[in-house]
Order: sequence, then structure tokens, then C-alpha cells
Amino acid sequence: MTQLIWGFVLFQANSLIYNELNKSTNYKHVQNERIGKRAANQFLGPGDEIITIPGKLAPIITGGRTTLQILKAQADTGLPYPLIEGNGLAHGFYVLTSIEENSKYHLADGRPKIIDYTITLKRVGNDKIDFSQIAVGLGGLL
Repeated sequence: MTQLIWGFVLFQANSLIYNELNKSTNYKHVQNERIGKRAANQFLGPGDEIITIPGKLAPIITGGRTTLQILKAQADTGLPYPLIEGNGLAHGFYVLTSIEENSKYHLADGRPKIIDYTITLKRVGNDKIDFSQIAVGLGGLL
């Protein structure tokens, strides 16, 4: 069963499985100084929304470096893609801002037995999304 989908990348048991998903949402406020009074606060709107997904791959059982390469190929397009949970909940459009990898317990040929990874996604406003570019970007991954 799929846990999460980002564009064409599926987070599921035989590839990128995770046990934790961390989400941080910020809101923008500005203060205007006033003489003889406390500063006035003005809400400017939503700020950054960041999702961090730490996970572990066991290439013998789950996806390995190839799985991360597919994720990087999609990120290399620089385009935002929809992030959707396996239950259908749409989070919005996100770009991948970083991938951290840590491989351990290497075999004689250099392949790791375990790869720890952390993926950071940032939500983008969908007012400037060109869906035709996303279609072209996704087509290049096929």
C-alpha cells in the first residue's frame, strides 16, 4: 500500500518507506511601531510549510540507491509536484529542497546494507504553477 505520492515517486513498503513525517508551518506577521502604544501587529498570510521525511532503506528488502536516484531525477526538474497521502489527502504542491543520505554496513562490492535518508520538501504557492511544464517534466522521467 502506498503511504505517500510526490509526483511519480511512491513512498511504499518496497521502495521509500518511512515511519515518521514532520511538518512545520509558519505564518507571517509584521509589527508596526506606534508612538505611545504597543506595536500594531498585521497578519501577512501563510509562510513556509516544510515537510521532513526521515526514513531507512534496506536495499536487500526495499529500494536502494536506484530508488533515491528516481527521487533525485524528479527533483532535478526543479518543478513543483503534488504531494498526496495514500488515503487521498492532498497537501498541495511541493518542491524537494534537500536529500541527505547515510549508508552503513557495506558489502565487499561497496553496496550498503542500510541507507538512512532525510528528504525535505517545501510547499509552493500554486498561483504560478504551469501544469504544462509539470507534464513535460514528468514525461521526461518515463
